[in-house]
Amino acid sequence: MSHWPSARNTLAVPLLGSLLLSACASPNVPPKESPSITAPENPVGPRSTLTHEEAQTRSRQILRPTYNLWFGLDADHDDYEGRAVINFDLRPKARDASKTVFLDFEQGTIRSVTLNGVHLESPDYDGYRLRFRTAELAPQTNRIEIAFSRAYATTGGGLRKFKDPQDGLAYAYTALAPFAAQRIFPCFDQPDLRASFEVTVEAPQDWQVISSTLERETVTAGERRSWAFPPSPLLGTQGFTLHAGPYKTWKGSAEGIPLRLLSRRSVSGQVDAEEWFRTARHGLDYYSVQFGYPYPYSKFDQLIVPAAGDTVLSAAATASFAESLAFRPPAETGAKHERAKAILRQLAHNWFGNLVTVRWWNGTWLTEGLATFLSTEALARATGPERELGPLTHLFEGGSQVRARGKAAWEEFFLLKLRAYEQDADRAAPAGDPSAEKAGALLKQLSFQLGEDEFRDGVQRFFLRYALRSVSPGDFFKMLTEASARDLSRWRGAWLRGGSMNTVRAEWACEDDKITRFVLIQGGSEPRPHRTKVALYRLPRRAGSARALEPNETLEVAYAQAKTPVPAALKKRCPDLVFPNHDDLDYVSVELDPTSLATAQLHLASVSDTLARRMLWHSLRDMALSGKFAASDFTALALKLLPRERDPGLVLLLCGWLWSPASAHRAVATQLPAPEREKFLEQLDSLLLRSLEHAPPRSELQLAWLEAFTNAVSTKSGLETARAFLEGRRKIPGLPLSTEQRARLQQRFPGTPAVQ
Repeated sequence: MSHWPSARNTLAVPLLGSLLLSACASPNVPPKESPSITAPENPVGPRSTLTHEEAQTRSRQILRPTYNLWFGLDADHDDYEGRAVINFDLRPKARDASKTVFLDFEQGTIRSVTLNGVHLESPDYDGYRLRFRTAELAPQTNRIEIAFSRAYATTGGGLRKFKDPQDGLAYAYTALAPFAAQRIFPCFDQPDLRASFEVTVEAPQDWQVISSTLERETVTAGERRSWAFPPSPLLGTQGFTLHAGPYKTWKGSAEGIPLRLLSRRSVSGQVDAEEWFRTARHGLDYYSVQFGYPYPYSKFDQLIVPAAGDTVLSAAATASFAESLAFRPPAETGAKHERAKAILRQLAHNWFGNLVTVRWWNGTWLTEGLATFLSTEALARATGPERELGPLTHLFEGGSQVRARGKAAWEEFFLLKLRAYEQDADRAAPAGDPSAEKAGALLKQLSFQLGEDEFRDGVQRFFLRYALRSVSPGDFFKMLTEASARDLSRWRGAWLRGGSMNTVRAEWACEDDKITRFVLIQGGSEPRPHRTKVALYRLPRRAGSARALEPNETLEVAYAQAKTPVPAALKKRCPDLVFPNHDDLDYVSVELDPTSLATAQLHLASVSDTLARRMLWHSLRDMALSGKFAASDFTALALKLLPRERDPGLVLLLCGWLWSPASAHRAVATQLPAPEREKFLEQLDSLLLRSLEHAPPRSELQLAWLEAFTNAVSTKSGLETARAFLEGRRKIPGLPLSTEQRARLQQRFPGTPAVQ
């Protein structure tokens, strides 16, 4: 589709400044064009990806790229117009590396191309790459001017547009993942070619436009307005951001840094702006101190966008959050906590991922892992006792004092860690780069191994050394080595190259109520270096005392061999249960010794610490799956203790571990003989329904039971009850079903109408 010139491109042009293309001196005169080159609908041959080898070759050809970008946006068209001026230097040996240099631009339309002032009649564009022969390029500085258009992205990364069904207003927003900037504009789309971006946007007069910097000026002409943004600091292409639309905007500040929050107008009544600003202020304060480097940008914008699922995306000075995350009901399990965690994680990416960029996409596990771990630490510190319950204690209103004192952040981190455990369990020898969850867990473990101060010192050295540069993961570990004076080559080799997950078990003996022997036994494909806390649990011995199972003492232990004696445990009082991963500091599957296993079966419900109780249950589940604890004993224990459980997170975990049609291969019930399994599933469905209907109305616990019921119900009678809930023939006491809850139930019954 061509609509040049159009009403959306008629604003007076002085604002464009250096962006003016030589062929676009007047907004009413189209640039000198060759026939537009549009990407074929079903291309054969062009590369829609970029290999590491191709990126390395291009890095040997060019340096110091800059982008001047102009976009013409409106509410009516399915595509947008753009112009780009790209300047870069050609390296002396560029022609030796390859005979061509190319820009990435997926499925766009090229209207005109000018190279160093010379109009190209037939640009070499195949729908994915715009190529230039190195023989045509100047020995040093080159300038490419491109007029283009592209359809808004409907899937994947790119510039998306959403039309609000409630009021008909349109919103545009970027959704960038690795190698997605080239789905917006022509660019050298690889992380190590950092560049500055100077952006101008022409949009309807009532729209707000957001980019990586604060707008320099705006000019209004009729129903259109032009927004000019100054050049950004050096960014990777994935740090580019552009949002535009008639957003409702809230403003705040944090120590002089402007804060903004934006949402669609039709949902703005659901927004608690102060909650978002309070979390952002804490993150900016905490990270600036911990990282030893001030926030590197001129503002921080948060946008609530109509993205699918729980999408959360970060770019330089900007973070966007899906409405499903932003507007989760306050009573829903961990809703405020999830929002705060998402805000802090995306804020951390302004340092990890934007201030410092990975050299290639296979290094993003490091930035994702650091953001995952350190944002959890930031959230825990914000609610910990050293902050007198901290600035974010409101996130846990109604919760216990223990949870308010920073515990909840690490309890939720354990849930992320479980995903990594499951990934490892589903692969006999996991290889390749770790997931964000596993990377975060490994970095937490490494921080404990090195020491908190040494790890923080290494992070600070990293930013001071590599700010505004691209790095490999090895550069980060080099800084940790300098800070800790410890060789991390063995740790990296053992933990980052794959292999099955380690197990750990304590072997111990006592005489006269004193420990006489204590050894940690490490299992798995190969021993790895670990550091952990060993908790010695002991029941009260005095008559009349409550039989609470609590740690009597903890020991910090480093172990790297198949067998590691622990002399510090000798002569300690004889424990009733030993748990060799207290506080979840190690990345390991814990197997309970026979004495500890027997104690857990009798007294697990009396463990008051939520994280410890979750971890003990997880150990029992792993042992049941591996045949070291009878599946029938595990299911019987769960049926006995679940009705008394008050932790919503553990209710969901435990019910999923017992039975889930979606992941039956990892469910303990699968280990039962068929007749015994059928009886158990009937008992489980009955328990789920009873607990759902008797839980406090609209509480986090009742919501957890509803989710557990939805996920696990499987018998004929249980499914009939679920169908009755969906169709409105039966009500849950005190809990009207939300649209999202109906959708989850609907997935169990395709084709069944849901009563609204």
